[in-house]
Amino acid sequence: MDLPPPTPPVRSLEFYYTDGNVVFQVSNVLYRLHKSVLAARLDLFGRMFMMSNGQRQPEDGQDDNHAVQIDDGIAVREDFEALIKHIYGQWTAPPYPVPFLLSVLKLSTRWGSEDGRERAIYYLGDRSTNFSNLLKFYASIKYNVPQWTRPAFDVLVSTDWKLGDLPLLACYDLSLEIVDLVIKTRDIISREQRRLATLPPPVSHHENCGRHQREKCSEAWMAAWILAIGRKVVHVDPLFQLQPYQAADAIRGLVVPGMSKRCLELTVERTIEGDAFDYVHKVSTAALAKLSL
Repeated sequence: MDLPPPTPPVRSLEFYYTDGNVVFQVSNVLYRLHKSVLAARLDLFGRMFMMSNGQRQPEDGQDDNHAVQIDDGIAVREDFEALIKHIYGQWTAPPYPVPFLLSVLKLSTRWGSEDGRERAIYYLGDRSTNFSNLLKFYASIKYNVPQWTRPAFDVLVSTDWKLGDLPLLACYDLSLEIVDLVIKTRDIISREQRRLATLPPPVSHHENCGRHQREKCSEAWMAAWILAIGRKVVHVDPLFQLQPYQAADAIRGLVVPGMSKRCLELTVERTIEGDAFDYVHKVSTAALAKLSL
C-alpha cells in the first residue's frame, strides 16, 4: 500500500519576511529571515554564513525549495519562534510564560546567544515567573546554569513539592533520572532525621565526672534530647520542624535534669561545633556528585 504524499510545508504567518534572504524549515513551517540579524545575534549562524561559500551548498536557504532544515531533535517550532522573537526584539511586557523562556534559554545555549541566555535566566529567576524548583533543577543541568542547581535541589529534597511538573519533563532525557535522584535523596534524609532524633550526639564528660555519674549524665542527655530536640527534628508539620540554622539555639536552651552542669556545658559546646545537623548538606552533596555536573 502506497503511503500518502507528505504534506507540503507552509509559510509562517508571523516570521516569513518578504525582504528576508534565508529560509529555514522547522517541522512543517517555513521561516524567511535576515542573515545579517541572525549572524549578529547568534554565533552559530555567524559562522555558518561565513562558510556558506565553502562547505555549504550555494542554494541552501535561498528559497522555500532549498530551506535550511532544523531537525526536531534540535528545535521544535515553539523553540524556534521563541528565539526569533528574542533576536528580533519582540519581547512583550513581563511576566513571560516559562515554556517561552526555556525555549529561549535552550536555543541561546545551543546556538550561542549570550544576551538570550542572560535575559532568559534573569526572567526565569523573577518571582513573578511561576518557575518550579523541579524545572529549575532540570534546566540548571541541561542548559548549564550552575547557580540554580544547589538551591533548587536543596528545596526539592527538604520541602514538600508536587508532581505536577512531571508531564512537562516527560520528553526530556534527564526527567526520570532527576525525579529518581530527588526521591532517593529525600528517603536518605528522612532516615538521617530519624537517626538524629533518636540517637543524640555523644556526651562529653568532664574529667571529674565519676563512672556512676557518667551513666546518669548519658541517660539524662538521651531523654532530654529525644523529648526536646528529637520530636522537633521529625515533626510531621514542616513548619515546626527544627531546621539546621535553629539547632544551636535549641541545643543551648536544653534543660537536662540529672546531668552535671560541667558535662552539659561540654556536651552542648561540642554538639554545636560538630556536624550532627549538617546531614542535609552532606546527603545532597553526595547525591549531586552522582550527576554529570
